[in-house]
Amino acid sequence: MLQSLLSLEDDQIATVLDAVQRWCADQHTDIDSGDGRRAIRMAIDLVQTTSDAATLLDTLKVRLAPATVAESKPPLHGHRILIVEDDFLLADEIETALRSLGAEIVGPASNESDALELIALSAVTEAIVDINLGSGVKFDLADQLSGQGIPFPFASGYDQSVVPTRHASVPFYQKPIAIEALVATLRR
Repeated sequence: MLQSLLSLEDDQIATVLDAVQRWCADQHTDIDSGDGRRAIRMAIDLVQTTSDAATLLDTLKVRLAPATVAESKPPLHGHRILIVEDDFLLADEIETALRSLGAEIVGPASNESDALELIALSAVTEAIVDINLGSGVKFDLADQLSGQGIPFPFASGYDQSVVPTRHASVPFYQKPIAIEALVATLRR
C-alpha cells in the first residue's frame, strides 16, 4: 500500500503530503516537502523503521477517501442509456456489456414509438440508435434526440452513406458492433 502512494497523480501528492507532514509532526520528525514524491519516499522509509505505520495509513485513508471512491466507480456509472434496437440478441448483448460497466439501461426499445415514450418517461443521458427498426431507414428518432440534446451513436447494418448530412457528425457503428469502441464513445 505505501509503495503505491508513489504512483499517485501530481494533484493527489499535495493531499498525501499534507497527511504525511502532519504524521511526521506528531512523530517529531521533519521532512523536506520541496519535492512531494521525495517526501513521501522519506515518509515510507520512516514508517518502515517505526511501529506507527497504522496511524499514517489511517490518516491517508481519511484524506484520500473522496478520490478513492470516485476512482472506484465503474466507467459508465451515472449513465442512463436508451438502447433502440429491434434485434433482440444484439440489444441483449449491448445491454449486458453496458450494465457490466455500471450503466443503467433504459429499454431496450424495438421501435420508434416505444423509444419516444421511454425518452419522455426517463432521464436518458445517452442513446444507441439503430436506423432501421423493421420499417426502413428513418431518422425521426435521431432528430428528436438531437433536438433534446441527448447524445447518441448510430448502430446499423447499413453503410454510413445512408446517414443524412444533418447527422453526419454522429458516431456511426456498423454491425457487428465493436462494444469497446461503443463504450469509448459513450464515456465521452
